[in-house]
Amino acid sequence: MKIKKDYTSPNFSKRTKDIDTIIIHQTEGKFPGCAEWMCNPESKASAHYLITKKGEIYQLVDEKDKAWHAGAAEWDYNNDGVLTREEHAINSRSIGIELESEKGETTEVQLVASKLLVGDILLRYKKIKNKNVLGHKEVSPNRKSDPVFDMNDFRNSLI
Repeated sequence: MKIKKDYTSPNFSKRTKDIDTIIIHQTEGKFPGCAEWMCNPESKASAHYLITKKGEIYQLVDEKDKAWHAGAAEWDYNNDGVLTREEHAINSRSIGIELESEKGETTEVQLVASKLLVGDILLRYKKIKNKNVLGHKEVSPNRKSDPVFDMNDFRNSLI
């Protein structure tokens, strides 16, 4: 798996939590425009990785930093029905992966590349469990609908 570093986003801040989550997103535009947008300071948006329809993986933000990808998001990590401040700090505790997409389209090679990248991340961060590989729609259900594919199928396909 080759990770390209042709794009660097200035849209990040200091990470304040341990990484225990991966969030999968889909862009609303073609590459390279979507990469350029996430590298534009005016966008105030970024992700750690971008995977093109051709399966190319670009790292935009170093994992040690907090990318600005999830926005207003939350996840009930302990399933107790109470959302704490920590459970609202999704960007602080996650790695964000964007999939180049128009109208929710993904390619097979793109899904394979995303599974390889997620698998590599899971091997390096033992604290991340498969159940914490989430779609943007799962952490922002009333605001986002990406990715359009079934996240349970995606999670179940991981090693």
